[in-house]
Amino acid sequence: MAAVHPPRGTVHDSGGATKPRAQFPPPSPSRCDDRAPPSANKKLGYRAWFGAILFLEYALIRKAVQFLKVNEADNVTIEVSKNNLMAHPWFSILINVVTDGLVLWFLNAFPGVKECGVTRDTNKNRVLLVSEQTPILARHLIKMITRIQPVSSRLLGAVHVHHGYTLKQTLLMIVSPTFFNVAFGGTDVRFLSAMAAVNVGAALLIAHFNWFAYGAFTEVVGPAFFRQMGSGEDFYQIGVPVVCAAPFVFAFLARNESVKNGCDLVWRGDRFFF
Repeated sequence: MAAVHPPRGTVHDSGGATKPRAQFPPPSPSRCDDRAPPSANKKLGYRAWFGAILFLEYALIRKAVQFLKVNEADNVTIEVSKNNLMAHPWFSILINVVTDGLVLWFLNAFPGVKECGVTRDTNKNRVLLVSEQTPILARHLIKMITRIQPVSSRLLGAVHVHHGYTLKQTLLMIVSPTFFNVAFGGTDVRFLSAMAAVNVGAALLIAHFNWFAYGAFTEVVGPAFFRQMGSGEDFYQIGVPVVCAAPFVFAFLARNESVKNGCDLVWRGDRFFF
């Protein structure tokens, strides 16, 4: 005689009787699948964030150009001419525009293109080509590389000279985007660790190249900068630990229930709030 099996969805208890198997609700796609396309509100947030940073970078470049024009006197003019400072400032802006455009594409947030950066999974659901954290981290890496003094100066047109950063400027330049990366990208440990590694690498390279800053302006800008920088130990004693811990501190704050619920309300809304 063939064995009789209990119907699916039932289990035997200790007395041999059958009882329904416990049913668990399916996990929320927004919680378990980091390839789910962002909501309309979050797409708008990405565009606003990237646009604000582009505007800030444009303003900083304009300020640098004005600084050179105001200080066009004596040996400063000679060095500016010799080193081709700010020969093509718009090239730096172009790099940032292209980077942000590609990132928005992979985040399904590129304006006017609804199906950018998405594909279909086995259940025919729309999913991102890569996880949301991947383009965010790639953008952060590119931004940090273009902030390194020789790279930044070369993009602007300088040949044999680069600028320097104070500790406050360095912290602002690294910690600020880290906050937004965590706010938009989440609190995955691998994501946070990779971001911390990028932050530390950028801080160490900035501290190193600071010692060679303003080489062409040894009589004008250089002395004032080095007096402000001092021994440079603050970069290693304060700067490096702060930028390393920043992703994890922001993630800890983001795990607060009130903050988490607020982010869920904003990012996962189906309608714009403004």
